[in-house]
Formats: sequence, C-alpha cells, structure tokens
Amino acid sequence: MNEEDINTPSTSPVQLAANYGLWFGLYLSGMFLMFVGSDSSALMSLLSLAMLMLCPLVVLRMLRGAYVRNMASTDFMRLWSIGVMIFFFGSLICALVTVVWIQFLHPDFLYEKAQEAVDVYRTVPEMAGSDVVHALQSAIDKGELPTPIEFAVQMGWTTVLLGSVISLPLAFLARLRAKR
Repeated sequence: MNEEDINTPSTSPVQLAANYGLWFGLYLSGMFLMFVGSDSSALMSLLSLAMLMLCPLVVLRMLRGAYVRNMASTDFMRLWSIGVMIFFFGSLICALVTVVWIQFLHPDFLYEKAQEAVDVYRTVPEMAGSDVVHALQSAIDKGELPTPIEFAVQMGWTTVLLGSVISLPLAFLARLRAKR
C-alpha cells in the first residue's frame, strides 16, 4: 500500500487499520523485546515501561490521522472499530515476534520468569506459603506452563481486549476539534 492510497477518502477502515496495525505491531514488538532485555539493563526496563505508558498516545495519533484523512467524516463507531483492529493487527505481529523469541532464541524464558515470580513471592512474608506460590511451583515442576504459542495467543487476546477498551475514549478524543 502506498502513501497515495492511504490519503484517499475511500480507503476502507480495514485497510487503514491494517496499515496502522503494521506499525503498531512493530511498536509492540519493540516493547516486548525491551521487556525481555530488561533483566540485563535498567534502561531497557525504563524504556519498556515508557513505551507501555505511551501506547494510548500512539494509537490516538493513528486514530486522529485516520479521522483527518477521511476529511473528518468518520463516525465514532467506525473510528472505534479502527482502533480495535489496530490493536488486533498489531498484536498478531507482536505474537509472531514473541513466538520466535521464546521458541527459538530463548526457550527457557517462560520457566525462568515463572521461577523468578515464585522466588519474589517467597520473599514476601504474606505470600511465602500461599496457594499461588504452591500452584506456580507445581506448574513449573510438572512442566505445565504454557507453550510459546499458547503464551503468545493469550498475550494477543489480552492486548485486543484492552485495546478495545482503550480505543473507546480514544475514538472520542480523536474526533475533537476537527474542521469538516
């Protein structure tokens, strides 16, 4: 898709969302990679947190661009659906990056993170003997943690669900103060 196609008012909402979703997927993938690298660098941890906090602003900018490109005539529901689809397409790309990372580059990632969580819970007196700690340790010991694909699918659905909730007010904000 070239720039001229995006700027035409007849561009469908799915085409706009797919185009923005590609960029948002790269953004989410970068955020995931910053998160997994945060063990070795405090700066990566801060960057991943900042990227997480800026996600709504990134999507708001995309929705505003979609609204303005369509000559400020996109209704609220269509803009909201574009936002949901941006999160959907973006989460597909991030899920692919996640599966490749966990499956091929760092196969023990999920087990290491689960064990770190158990170790942290055990340092908290109120949580040390809780059912959560026992259940998580049992899942680790029995090899019952999710596979990389299961983890990526769950992460993707969570992203889409949260994206649908976040896109609702963003669709309203994207329509403010536009000249028709």
